[in-house]
Amino acid sequence: MVDDENLADGEVPHYFKSIYIPDDKFLIMGGLERESSITSQRCFIVDEKGKLSVTTDMNVGRQYMTVCSDYPNNLIYVIGGYNSDLGLLSSFEKFNIPARKWIISSDSEHAH
Repeated sequence: MVDDENLADGEVPHYFKSIYIPDDKFLIMGGLERESSITSQRCFIVDEKGKLSVTTDMNVGRQYMTVCSDYPNNLIYVIGGYNSDLGLLSSFEKFNIPARKWIISSDSEHAH
């Protein structure tokens, strides 16, 4: 468990993606872990005061992915990208904003 009160900016991976979520926060996801060359699946929320907190990890570590919103349905999509173990990804997953949970799409080639 990560102590959100002492979460340092240095904990956030390099090359992450971010997107606004409608409760005045930003979702930060994926990238490249700082201490290794491993693609990250970790995700964080940044609130309106700049406080960083941990949220649910993606199912697949991703960097260089595309991110888009579907605010009417309370969803954020991450599409494709690169994974240090799997190479280029053709899968996608969605983040349910109110539930703070990731769902890998059943339409994805690499569904688990």
